[in-house]
Amino acid sequence: MNTIISKISELLKDTNEFILCQLFLGRYNVLVLDEPTNFLDVFCIEALERFLKGYEGTVLLVSHDRTFIERVADCVYVMKDKKLM
Repeated sequence: MNTIISKISELLKDTNEFILCQLFLGRYNVLVLDEPTNFLDVFCIEALERFLKGYEGTVLLVSHDRTFIERVADCVYVMKDKKLM
C-alpha cells in the first residue's frame, strides 16, 4: 500500500492535492480541517466543497474563507474577542 501511495504522491506535484486524494479515498467518521482552502486552487476548492456536501460524517472546520463556509456548513459558530458568539 505504501508503494502505491508513494507513486501517487510522485505524480501529484502539490502535496495539498495528494492530501485531498487521501481524504476523498478514505473512510472517516469525523474530519477536523484547519483552514482547508489555504493553498488550494479554485478547482481543488470546488472539489472539496462537493465532497463535504455529500459527506455523511461529522466535519469540524476552522476557516476564514466565508464563501467556503457558507457553501458547506450546516451550523456555524463564530469566535470574537475570545468569546463564542
